Amino acid sequence: MWEISVAVIAAAFVVLTVYLIMTLRTARESMQQMNSTIERLEQQVDGLSGEAQQLLKNSREMTADLQGKVKSLDGVFATAQQLGNSMQRVGSAVEQAGEAVHEVTSSVKQVSTAVSHNVTNKVQRAAAGNANTIDMAITFLTSGLQLWNTLKETNKRGEEQHVGKQQ
Repeated sequence: MWEISVAVIAAAFVVLTVYLIMTLRTARESMQQMNSTIERLEQQVDGLSGEAQQLLKNSREMTADLQGKVKSLDGVFATAQQLGNSMQRVGSAVEQAGEAVHEVTSSVKQVSTAVSHNVTNKVQRAAAGNANTIDMAITFLTSGLQLWNTLKETNKRGEEQHVGKQQ
């Protein structure tokens, strides 16, 4: 019986060896497939890495470009603000000029009313006093000269105020 035991052990050893050889072959094939898969993954990772670097480079360039454009817009906004300030000053100057014109017009009306009353009063007094014709002529001439001088002075003051406010 000893011989049968050795034969069974030998047969078991052969079966075990065949099974081990088949397992090792399967493991080797799996390892080869893993190696080829790893190689393909490395190639894909290398490709993705290149694309990621290119994408990063492009995003940096775009960021730099956008920063430059934003800085150039700073000048535009500053110019717009200066333009607004200038327009405000022009509006204020126009308002002041309007006030000056109103003042001059009011002064001319007052002078005109005063001169008209003065002339009317003198004419009425001259007619009421039955002064002779020469006295009336002198009175009219004097009143006319006074009116003339008053108008000249009023115009001169109005022009001086207008020129002074323009400066």
